Amino acid sequence: MGIVCQSCRDACLTEAIIFTATRGRPSQPHVKTDTCIGCGACVSPCPAGAVTVIPDEALETSDAA
Repeated sequence: MGIVCQSCRDACLTEAIIFTATRGRPSQPHVKTDTCIGCGACVSPCPAGAVTVIPDEALETSDAA
């Protein structure tokens, strides 16, 4: 959406979201899965509505299909 923002990182209680610089594009977010606790604090601050939290159980179910 062309929005340059890092509000999800700022809201993350465990500092699990990091942004990696990419030449010619806005920095890209990455989640450190070993640090993320799935609390969802990153979801509501996103002005683009681009952040969702998917529980591990849902991922395990989709992997098995």
